[in-house]
Amino acid sequence: MKPTLRSRYMELTPNGKLLKDRALVIVGLMDKTVSEFKTIDDAIGGEIRLGCPESPQVSVVASAFASFHKTAPLSRLDITSGSTEHLFYLLHNDLLDAALIVEPPSLDRYEYIEIPGEDTWGVLMTKDDPLASLDAISADDLQDRDIIISRQSLKNDLPRWSEGKIKEHQVVGFYNLVYNATHLVHEKLVVMLCFDGLVNTETHPELTFRPITPTLSNKIYLVWQKQQTFTPVALRFIEHLRATLK
Repeated sequence: MKPTLRSRYMELTPNGKLLKDRALVIVGLMDKTVSEFKTIDDAIGGEIRLGCPESPQVSVVASAFASFHKTAPLSRLDITSGSTEHLFYLLHNDLLDAALIVEPPSLDRYEYIEIPGEDTWGVLMTKDDPLASLDAISADDLQDRDIIISRQSLKNDLPRWSEGKIKEHQVVGFYNLVYNATHLVHEKLVVMLCFDGLVNTETHPELTFRPITPTLSNKIYLVWQKQQTFTPVALRFIEHLRATLK
């Protein structure tokens, strides 16, 4: 059997990291199964495990759950936040009932509900930044600037918007939670590419947001695996959301 720890100091080997990841999946799946069996005969109670990105469109699902909860008062929403890649991993390992996904490359493998509206990209900066004098920010405006962006957007969204004008060496950091990344913006180290509406500039008056040009936006989908076996409460919520959006 290959070792899982390196000698002298505590550090997981690649085999150890794989074992840890598999153990976390097993424990999470066990907890989910126990929770499901407790409520399998009760359509008005139990947990709905939902993966969510940072997106203003999450408010659509939150509103649907608020109205659903009035008819199912024992239901609980268990929200896991993360990137699209992380949420797909959890979904494929049956640790989520469904996940809100930012415009995946293909929906062929999933059942899905399209969420109304779009998330629009822009740049967050300090109010005294020279870019704040512009009505909209182009890729040319950012060519000499250090930026922070989500890792998945570096692969997918930035190239199709900037057409190669923004180079990878300009990206000095990544985020999966916008709130934490705003501290780097506040320190004037970077400007941040992010969705509009994620940072309240009224409560952060030193910051300001400008849209990018040309406009870049993303659709949001609620997805789940085909042949997914839902608990009664999760299935009822999915049906409620679908009816709400008609």
